[in-house]
Amino acid sequence: MLPIVLILSLASSAFAAISLTDVNVYDVDEIPPVPDNGLPSSAIENAFDILFDGGATSIYFQNNYQIIKDLANQRDVNSQALAVGQAIALFGELSYGIPGDACAAANFINAYVSGNKAALRSALDAYVQNLVRNVDALAQRARDPNSLRYTSGGRGNCVGSGRTYQFEAAWDSILCNVSPRQADLINEEYCATKRLYNVSYIRNNNFGAAITASALRPAFEVNFKAYPALVNFLRAIAYRGNVPATAAVAKAELLRAASNVKL
Repeated sequence: MLPIVLILSLASSAFAAISLTDVNVYDVDEIPPVPDNGLPSSAIENAFDILFDGGATSIYFQNNYQIIKDLANQRDVNSQALAVGQAIALFGELSYGIPGDACAAANFINAYVSGNKAALRSALDAYVQNLVRNVDALAQRARDPNSLRYTSGGRGNCVGSGRTYQFEAAWDSILCNVSPRQADLINEEYCATKRLYNVSYIRNNNFGAAITASALRPAFEVNFKAYPALVNFLRAIAYRGNVPATAAVAKAELLRAASNVKL
């Protein structure tokens, strides 16, 4: 039997041989992006990684974010347009260091459920203006990720800062109109969004309102009509393209689409 001193000496020599000289440390900007797969999912994922620190988001956010990426991976343009619209809405809410409120989304949801077309037109226009602000915020973060760290999100005038709205009635409408190929993911999204609606943290509540509003028919139609411009904007962020130019086109197309939606 080898003396214990010799065994310890051999063990120490073995560990001493381990070297860390081959470990390479890279800046996050040096890590190559996920290759463009021709679907919006890669643009959404890369844009998120450039704009945000994923570790700062809640598990409820991550659940919905994964569903959005799954929708973006579908081969039908309806799912892709829904995913891109929801990504713009969700990322916009995440852009500001200090959460605002969800009044634009909540007022739109309530107006849609009410069936009052005059109220719905006004609420839809305000909601789309909020999406336009989201595009501006994302473009600003693409230029400087810390630029909005101490900035508050938008604030409006509504009950409970937009944390109280017709959630179940809105999702009844969404689920009744979902296509068979989207049904599983939209049902999953309903459950995940309900958690966002029910928690006490205002940013999560804002996420829930943003996702709910973007899934309603008028908002979907806006995002569908503006889809080419919106996905190009996300691709510009994701692959270091011309963000200001694509942002300008995306905003113009959102406003154009909103004016052409029939209620």
